[in-house]
Amino acid sequence: MRLHVSRPVWMATWYGLQRRSANEIEAACVWLGTRSEDIETALDVVFLDDLPGTVGRRLQHRTSRQAVAMLLDLARARGLRIVADIHTHPSEWVDLSDVDREHPIEYRPGLIALVLPTFALDPPDLTRTGVHEYIGRGEWVRIKSDVLPSRLVIEER
Repeated sequence: MRLHVSRPVWMATWYGLQRRSANEIEAACVWLGTRSEDIETALDVVFLDDLPGTVGRRLQHRTSRQAVAMLLDLARARGLRIVADIHTHPSEWVDLSDVDREHPIEYRPGLIALVLPTFALDPPDLTRTGVHEYIGRGEWVRIKSDVLPSRLVIEER
């Protein structure tokens, strides 16, 4: 499966998480989009921190059931699906924590999770971003840099 995202959505994601993190707390969002047999396309970003009951802390981010329900209702109303789960970490470490691994926004094999370093304070940089794929049964794999360009495509549209 390949995930396509436009540069404007990528930039809005990075800067939106940067603003919400404020160099103090983890922040999170999802990309909503479409899914075909082998391509997902991110069309919009929804910041979980803007939904009720979401709590960001320096080393943790919790999204309430109410917020997830609102997110799913919003996606359905727009005819879209969750295509990626994105959040920040406070340091350069961009692997998934045990909490990240155990609590994705949805348990769907193929779900992409991106982790942006240093509360997204630095300029947007995919090479420093952790990109992970949920493969099912609680397992994740990190997408290696040599195959990343074929799995996550940032388009100039």
